[in-house]
Amino acid sequence: MRHIQESYLGNMNKEELCLEYVRNFNRKFCALYPKRAPLYLIARNEFGAEKFLPASVRPTLLPFKEVGDTLL
Repeated sequence: MRHIQESYLGNMNKEELCLEYVRNFNRKFCALYPKRAPLYLIARNEFGAEKFLPASVRPTLLPFKEVGDTLL
């Protein structure tokens, strides 16, 4: 059996507080902009724990120049 970190199975107090802020922001956003697509800010991980997405997704710098940002 493999070892699973506790942070994957649930949230710490600070993470729960962050999720509450994000849910509150999402409610206000939907009320102010009802015609816009809903924001995808919270997702469930493979263990069913809700996580704030921008804290989980990190940009990666690729070593390939042809794949890099062409807007510069």
